Amino acid sequence: MKSILFLDAVLSTKIVTLAYWLMLLTLLVFGVGVAMDSIDVPMLRDTPQGFRYFASVAFTLLGAILVRLWAEFTVVMFKIQQNTRRTAELLEQKAKSDIHHN
Repeated sequence: MKSILFLDAVLSTKIVTLAYWLMLLTLLVFGVGVAMDSIDVPMLRDTPQGFRYFASVAFTLLGAILVRLWAEFTVVMFKIQQNTRRTAELLEQKAKSDIHHN
């Protein structure tokens, strides 16, 4: 608990994972809603139904890819930060041990 309160543990990757799944669910609901005409999109209002299906599938797939890229990029940034912190701690320990040995 102390590590979470003092930001020693990285909680962000868990939050990014949760946000990723919520965004995918939202995209799926929106895509199905547009395809079934239950969500009105002004830009698609006067288009044939076949195009609405195509647009909703394309939007859902493209959105899922973009959400995945965002999530991966964000997690990579947090992993870089974690590894940088570990490297700094190891260098600090090595510097202290070198001082004690000399």
